[in-house]
Amino acid sequence: MLSIIEILIIAKTVFLPADFTVNYAKIFISLFHSVDSSQNSCLPIPDQSPLPSPLSSNEVQFVQYKTLGKVKVESSFIFIMSKEEFNSREDSIANERLRIYREGKVLYESKSIPKSTYAYGISFYLHDIDLDGEPEVIVLGDRKTYVYQYQPNCGGYSLLNNNNYDNYDYKPTKNEQFYKAIQTTRFGDLTARIKYDWDFILYNVTLELTQQGKTIFEEMVAARIIANTGVRMSMRLIDLNNDEDPAVIITHNSGTSGCCNHTLIYYFDYQKNKFNHLAYSLSRENIEIEDIDGDGIWEIISKDTGFEEPLVFDRPTLIQHFIHGKFVNVTRWFPEKIREDNEGFSRALKSKKISTGEYWKKARRREIAAYLANKYMLGEEIEGWDTINKVYQESDRKEFFDKLEEWLKKRGYDSE
Repeated sequence: MLSIIEILIIAKTVFLPADFTVNYAKIFISLFHSVDSSQNSCLPIPDQSPLPSPLSSNEVQFVQYKTLGKVKVESSFIFIMSKEEFNSREDSIANERLRIYREGKVLYESKSIPKSTYAYGISFYLHDIDLDGEPEVIVLGDRKTYVYQYQPNCGGYSLLNNNNYDNYDYKPTKNEQFYKAIQTTRFGDLTARIKYDWDFILYNVTLELTQQGKTIFEEMVAARIIANTGVRMSMRLIDLNNDEDPAVIITHNSGTSGCCNHTLIYYFDYQKNKFNHLAYSLSRENIEIEDIDGDGIWEIISKDTGFEEPLVFDRPTLIQHFIHGKFVNVTRWFPEKIREDNEGFSRALKSKKISTGEYWKKARRREIAAYLANKYMLGEEIEGWDTINKVYQESDRKEFFDKLEEWLKKRGYDSE
C-alpha cells in the first residue's frame, strides 16, 4: 500500500495543476485519512497516575519531552546504579514509559521505549503530517517508525499503519521548540534535579535542590554544552564521606571525541553556610567514583593532571577523597589499584623499539613517567629507576631523567 506522501507526489505530478496549493493538500490528505484512520482503532486510555519516582540515591529518573500546541510527548525511565561503583557495568534500566498527553491528560502510554533514548537519542517527534492543525506523534523505534494520530470520535489515539512511514523523512521547522529534559534523584528528603533544553546541544543547564518541597538552591551549571559526538550528562547524589551529608556529582562531556570529560561536585560549605562547587576536567578519561574497600567512604579515581607538559608525560593513577570541599590524595592506601594501572605500562616498556622518530620517543617518555610515578606510590622507586635506565637509552636520557625526577618531587611522589 502506498504511503500518504507517495500518493501526494503521484497526485501532484499526474492529476493536479501547477498551482497546487497547501489548501488542496489539506483537503486531499484529510479525505485520505477519513478512510485510512477508520481502519485504526483507538488505543486504550491509561489511568492518570504519576510517573514512577526514584526511591533512593542509587536511582535517577530521566524524563524528556516536547510539546506542540495541545500535545505533549514524553519518554522516561529510571536508571538504577550499582551501590559500590559510579557508572558501573551492573547499572540497569527500569520503569520505562512513553506517554502522549493532550490538554494535560494522558491519552496513551507504552511501558517500553526505543533503546536510542538511553543515550539521549531523539526517539520521537511532533509533526502535523496531514496539515489539519493536529500534530501526529512520530516515534522512531529500534526497527520501525510508528505514527500515532488523535481521533476526536473516541478522544484517544490510534496507531496508523506504520509500514507507510518506515522511510518517512521528518525535517523539523525553524521555529520548532527544543526538547526539554529533567534528571531527578534523591537522598533522604533532599531532591536534586537537572533541567535543560536540548537538540544534541544542551542549553540552560540548571541544578535545583529541594528539601521538603522547598527550593533551597538553584544555579545555572552551563548556558550551553556542545560535543560533536553528542552530549552525555549524568548526575548522582552521593554521601561521599559516610556522614549523611550528600554531594551532587554531575558529569558531562564536551568538545571533540577526544576532549573533554567534566565533573562538577556540589557540596554544602559549612564555613560559608551555602552550597558551593568544584570543577574537575580530564581530556580523555572519565573520573571513576568507587567505594574500593567497602568502608562507606567513596574514592575518586582519576589521572594526575597537575604537571605542566602533558605531551611529555602520561598520567599516573590518582585516588582521592573529597572532604569538606577539598581533595585529599589517598593513592598510597590502595596498592592493588596502582599495580593494576601499572601492568599496562610495564608491558609497554617491555615491548621492542619500533621507531626512532620523535613521536615514538614521546610515547615512550609518557609510559616511563606514569610507570615510575606509580612505582613511587608503591614504595618501589629503586626498582622503577633500575627498569627505566635499562629501557630508555636515547641521547636525551640524562636531560629527561633529571626533568622527570624534578617533576616527581614537585608533585610529592618522593614523600611518604
